[in-house]
Amino acid sequence: MNFTTKMTGAASLLGIVVGLSIPAHAQRAPTGAKKQAEAQPAQAEQAGPKRNFTKGAMKALQELQVAANANDTATFPAKLAAAQAVAKTPDDRYFIAQMQYLMAQKASDEPGLRRAIDAIIASGGATAEEMPKLQRGLGVLAVKAKDYPAAIAAYQQVLKASPNDTAITNDLILLHRDQKQHAQALALAEQSIAASKTAGQKAPENIYRLGLQSALDGKVRARILPLTRDWLAAYPSQKSWSDALNIYRQTVDTDDDATLDTFRLMRATKSLDRSNEYIALADTLARGRFYAEARDVVNEGVRAGKFPASNASAAAILKEVSGRIAGDRTALAGLEGRARSEASGAFALKIAEGYYGHGDYAKAADFYRLALQKGSVDANLVNTRLGMSLAQAGRKAEAEAALSAVTGPRADLAGLWLLWLNQRA
Repeated sequence: MNFTTKMTGAASLLGIVVGLSIPAHAQRAPTGAKKQAEAQPAQAEQAGPKRNFTKGAMKALQELQVAANANDTATFPAKLAAAQAVAKTPDDRYFIAQMQYLMAQKASDEPGLRRAIDAIIASGGATAEEMPKLQRGLGVLAVKAKDYPAAIAAYQQVLKASPNDTAITNDLILLHRDQKQHAQALALAEQSIAASKTAGQKAPENIYRLGLQSALDGKVRARILPLTRDWLAAYPSQKSWSDALNIYRQTVDTDDDATLDTFRLMRATKSLDRSNEYIALADTLARGRFYAEARDVVNEGVRAGKFPASNASAAAILKEVSGRIAGDRTALAGLEGRARSEASGAFALKIAEGYYGHGDYAKAADFYRLALQKGSVDANLVNTRLGMSLAQAGRKAEAEAALSAVTGPRADLAGLWLLWLNQRA
């Protein structure tokens, strides 16, 4: 099972950084003490922090700005070196880095943009509000440069400032996965899901899918089914049920009975998706003497357009079972007395199985209960199928009790049936 999830909004956020404006008061960097004094009141009126420029650096800063605004690539390097030589305060360095950014932006120089953003961050002049935007832009540029460790480091900083940013979470998980860091990706997904639950919300479905794929790729078996259940609870659909039950089939060692009941759950959730799934289930049912159920599965596949009625495998199954259905149903009624009289529950279980296959779920439930009372049967198997019968019969409370009583290897499958039961209208 492989979920395809792409980079989200975080990968298109470069514009937030590219659009960083040079503060107006910095653009009017004064050239002398008199102009500096005149500028300070104007700074107070500007949005953002009051900037503190070094008096002796004003001329160099102004000349650097003139060169940057004119895109004067010939003189800019010398002006940059001169400004850096006299810069003393964080605001000096912040302004210089902004000019570096402006020149790199005009040249579409992405490595230069990264260096400039690094310099803005290192200057100490960026505000707390700017820092996540800067780190976000740094991450985007690092992704474009395929410098994934740097991108991870940048996005981690963004996430510290905005822990509920699901776009960054999505992309950070993808970056961890690209580096084969499945444990980190899984932990991040589970943290995001837990945080959303705490906030009374649900995480985006792609976070569940990424977490589940990370658990699968990292072979963290203990987390696969819990995440699967969480995902199904939050986003039930034919597609999610189909994927989830295929994951269950591929990751859990099951016997023939559990495999059959997994396919039956796929049928109940309408998540049988491929023609071979319908044919495989119908064939299994026919070989297990569930003749009516096999017929119904074939007919459902035809109605769903998964294969034509003339399909050779489907036609062979129908030919095999059609003549046996009526006689099998009649025989069940004649054997009820024997099931009630025998000391062991084994024969009652056979009768229950027969009625389940005919879709008589109420009678099936009665005989599954009789089998439990008499004993000498696998209680977990019987409770699973008792719960399935009661669920199909619409007796929710009784079905919940039966499915909740299942322990051991079958408990996970019973839990999935219970989840479906609680999602039914």
